Amino acid sequence: MKILSILTALFLGAALSFAGETITLNGQQIRNCDLVEIGFDGVLYRSGDTNEIHNVPWDQLSTAQQATIRQKHNAALVNAICDARYVDGSVFHANKDGVVVQITLKDEGDSETGVEGFHQGARVLKGGIVLISDLPNDVPRSAGDPIKVIAYYKEKSMFDMGIAEQEIEHLTVAKPEWFQFTEWRNTAGVAMKARLLGIKGDKVLFLKEDNSRFVYNLSQLDAASQEKAKEVHAKLAKFPVP
Repeated sequence: MKILSILTALFLGAALSFAGETITLNGQQIRNCDLVEIGFDGVLYRSGDTNEIHNVPWDQLSTAQQATIRQKHNAALVNAICDARYVDGSVFHANKDGVVVQITLKDEGDSETGVEGFHQGARVLKGGIVLISDLPNDVPRSAGDPIKVIAYYKEKSMFDMGIAEQEIEHLTVAKPEWFQFTEWRNTAGVAMKARLLGIKGDKVLFLKEDNSRFVYNLSQLDAASQEKAKEVHAKLAKFPVP
């Protein structure tokens, strides 16, 4: 009985040591890992054995891992797809164009995950200033007020620093237009509103506003919609379908 108890303890100990997920990176299996963050180029896992962070590119994730990310981390996946920015700073200046935010200088990883570079799928800005044009009205905007928000790149803007102009990123809390529900037209001129999820061969997968999905022939879209579909697909191609 004593030997059996020892063997049972050893077995349970071994099982617990590999309690995390097994990931495959460049053909090598790494056991006992936990997903800690989503990034633009892949998914970041922490090894429970070595505490190392491993970035698994999107094309090396298993079908099951991709499904888990869609189900449990879809918001972060969307942020990664849209190349979002995580803005953590304070109000520098507010004007008719929006709110200029001074980014708090950072030299360490995210405090919650210990992962440097990304927060909920968005790139962590480490310094400088940005303009956010559409912060909700209930967000404080007096000089020095703290700001923490996920926003999306729109364009470059010039900001007058008093002694010289500086080019800064102009961000918006609205997702990029190409990721929103937009109008598409077929060769007969009939319009529909949907969001493109991907293209495979001559088939286009769309999402309706009621959250239903449907497949359409790429060749049945008019020339402008076909061109737009290809441009959007190029942005989505490496990611799991959100």
